[in-house]
Amino acid sequence: MLVFFRAIPYAVALVVSLGFVWMIWQPAWFWIGAVVAWIFCLYLCARLVSFDWREKTYRFFLLTPVLFLASSLGVFLFLESFWLQIALGIVTAACLFFFTEQVFYYLHLPVRYQAYTIEHLSLVLHVLVLYFCASIGFGLQLFLQIPLWLIAPVIFLLMCYMLAATFWVSKIEHDLVRSTVIAGAVLITEFFLALSLLPSGLYVNAAILTIFFYLFLGLTRAHFFENLSRIFLRRYLLIACGLLVLIVGTAQWV
Repeated sequence: MLVFFRAIPYAVALVVSLGFVWMIWQPAWFWIGAVVAWIFCLYLCARLVSFDWREKTYRFFLLTPVLFLASSLGVFLFLESFWLQIALGIVTAACLFFFTEQVFYYLHLPVRYQAYTIEHLSLVLHVLVLYFCASIGFGLQLFLQIPLWLIAPVIFLLMCYMLAATFWVSKIEHDLVRSTVIAGAVLITEFFLALSLLPSGLYVNAAILTIFFYLFLGLTRAHFFENLSRIFLRRYLLIACGLLVLIVGTAQWV
């Protein structure tokens, strides 16, 4: 049985890769590859962990990878460049492989698991999920004229999950972060609404929102770990400001 679990990360990467290949070469029937890849990924991730929805471990190890894949498949629809589509497929397959591999080590072969690996990988996945979902949200509002009052609740719920999941995997008590999760979700949703009014592209807006999310997440985690020093704060602010200047300075404004 251990061999079967060990093969799941490779199966996930293969299924996701084949799904993207199908969507690239069969654009008229892209939805078949997307749906099949997502369903198989959901099944494989569910087999990798215990079948108990009441357990937070099950919910996190299942929802995070399938949410990441769903957001990646969604942003794929907005890409026009062939090479960007290939790059997105490679990044998605690689991230899911490394995440599910570490989940396998954590649950089934703990002697091989390296401490804090899932914590760091989940942070990367959540940052990418926010960027992908924000791009989708801005794209739906720009191209399909979907009203913001329909998109904003989705962003809010997404932020609630990602903040709660990140704090949980960081082993921070839920009672301590409940108000922070709600306040952070409201704040980032409001920032999303404000960015939608800017005369910039959807990827630029999504990148700015992602920087803000990364800054908020990093500072709040440091606060709960009681290591929020002046040097730490200065480093985070310098990185965030540098990325913001780079993005805004190279963006095309309408």
